[in-house]
Amino acid sequence: MKKLLTSLCILTLAITAMAQKPVIKFDKTTHDFGTMKEADGRVTTVFEFTNEGATPLVVSQVRASCGCTTPNWTKTPIEPGQKGNITVTYNPTGRQGGPWQKSITVTSNAETATMRLTIKGNTISKAAQPANNYPVKIGPVGLKSGSFQFNNVKKGSTVERSIELANNSNESVTVELVSAEKYVEVIAMPEVVEPGKTAVLKVRLNSELCNIWGPVKGTAHLLINGSKERTNANQLNIVGNIIEDFSAMTTAERQQAPIAEFSTRTIDLGVINADKTATAKVSISNKGKKALAIRRVVNNSANLKLTTSKNSINNGKKADLKIEVNAKGLKPSSYRRSITVITNDPDHTNTIITVVWKVE
Repeated sequence: MKKLLTSLCILTLAITAMAQKPVIKFDKTTHDFGTMKEADGRVTTVFEFTNEGATPLVVSQVRASCGCTTPNWTKTPIEPGQKGNITVTYNPTGRQGGPWQKSITVTSNAETATMRLTIKGNTISKAAQPANNYPVKIGPVGLKSGSFQFNNVKKGSTVERSIELANNSNESVTVELVSAEKYVEVIAMPEVVEPGKTAVLKVRLNSELCNIWGPVKGTAHLLINGSKERTNANQLNIVGNIIEDFSAMTTAERQQAPIAEFSTRTIDLGVINADKTATAKVSISNKGKKALAIRRVVNNSANLKLTTSKNSINNGKKADLKIEVNAKGLKPSSYRRSITVITNDPDHTNTIITVVWKVE
């Protein structure tokens, strides 16, 4: 009987001691950082806990499973009902990219003496991060180029070009490519691009629907996350050169083809006084048999004004190309500008005329 009473007393003391131990209760035991970039550096989260026991709680040690993870915690006793915290910082620098998970072991005088916390995430390493390979920035995305380059496009043909895009942000983005050009068709593309992922923007140029010859420059706009705004900031250029295809011409057809002959290909206007104008003329003759068509006169200078007396020249006839130079606003210097005359002469499709002058 005496031994039984002794055993009961010991058991009672043990139960009482356990009842008096602190109880550690965390608001969370796992934190997911989601997708993150190595280049952005350290990330931090806080695990908050409460002492739900009847005696003071002391966290004696917090140990991370990896040197990349640094914990810091409340080291003073936490009274019953009070809160403490463990701050955990993860450093992705130099770590392999992809999904990861780290554990933090918490040791205390609580009823549960050892507890485990977990942090996890998905790191885009510097090597895998596409940002450096996509120099054109539009909002959260980068592009390998700001222009769809079509180069020479034969009249009547349809050509496709693409630009690769990368989502450089930590969140999914929606993208939409639009163009108001009648000769440009946007091809179906992924609407949603996940963080760190790439997509391809594709457009198709239908030269049959393009009503100009030679250099063409259109635009498209990249709309992100539902935006409808079209500005220079989200503009992509569409650049090409519409040319005539003479490859299928027979020998007989070439013998009948128009032949363009220019009276000169260099015009020297001499000295032009500031704020004055000067004019010159170039004669274009057709030495061939079929009518010579002047498709277009390309001029990229605001100081030049070009007019043709007619755009179709029959055999043995000629037309005049009038060139007017306005020196207004030009500083004293020597100037040299080029214009291009595009015709249906298969051997002289593009003829360059150089205009030089000096302003005093």
